[in-house]
Amino acid sequence: MFSKANQKKLDISQGDSLHVIMQEDTSNDQALVTEELEAVLLRYYEAYEVFENLLPGKQRNIIFMIYHLKDSQKRVDTALNAMKNLKMGTHYPIKFEKLL
Repeated sequence: MFSKANQKKLDISQGDSLHVIMQEDTSNDQALVTEELEAVLLRYYEAYEVFENLLPGKQRNIIFMIYHLKDSQKRVDTALNAMKNLKMGTHYPIKFEKLL
């Protein structure tokens, strides 16, 4: 599967041949941790400890949820809310409300 957006970006179409090189992803989280999430994890050590003990898939879900937000302030708010939920024992971030 190769998305139409990527096909357009690379100026290729269905039926074209591609040379693909696959490599193992050796990064820690297999996802890009945003500056905002990293800052929140550094600030709230209790939440960081819980986050580090989550299964890798749950960590990636949180990372991707924050990564895909376009607005920096929304990434901060969402990261804070996710860490608040982790500290409270809710490992599945719920509705994102602004922290007081």
